[in-house]
Amino acid sequence: MLTLATFLLTTAQAAEPYPTDLASESSWSTEAEEPASLSLDEDPTPAPGGPRLQRIGFAGPLPQMGITHGFRIGYAFMKLAGTDEDRLESSHLFTVGYEVQQRILGGGWLNVLVVENVMVSGINQSKFIPTGNLLLGFEFWEQLQVGAGINLSPLAGPDEVVHMVMGVGYTPQVGSFNVPLHASFIPDIDGNWSAQLTTGVNW
Repeated sequence: MLTLATFLLTTAQAAEPYPTDLASESSWSTEAEEPASLSLDEDPTPAPGGPRLQRIGFAGPLPQMGITHGFRIGYAFMKLAGTDEDRLESSHLFTVGYEVQQRILGGGWLNVLVVENVMVSGINQSKFIPTGNLLLGFEFWEQLQVGAGINLSPLAGPDEVVHMVMGVGYTPQVGSFNVPLHASFIPDIDGNWSAQLTTGVNW
């Protein structure tokens, strides 16, 4: 009897104790682990040396803006038709104004160009003919420009206030400023078309 009791006591002490605190034992946890979520900014393909983060979308540097402005002078030709025959003595006009150019710099051979200018023509005939232009286009190799947009002539007839305008230009750099050479054309279905050749200085 004593021998059997001793044997049972020795066996119970040598056995591994059953865990009493289930919360402290991870092996006894019944909660399912949540799968690791993948962030939208994370590249699932690991790079050498560790994971790599990359924002979805345009991964390059943001484009920079450049602004230049300056005065314009030049020559304008206006085809005389309709009301223009009454207010102008000649199709040849002197024009002067001011222009602002915004460039979205692409960092290479191509820039996006936005041009706004206000011009006054007809001073050589004692006339005041204001116009405004807004053009969108491109600049190639920081010198050649091409664009198209809207021309506004507030003193024209009621059906001639808004026109299309197209322009091309060459802008070489001379020292610390630029000298633009621009040509523009404004078509008109009624024959009141006009064209301009202008130059000036940008800084």
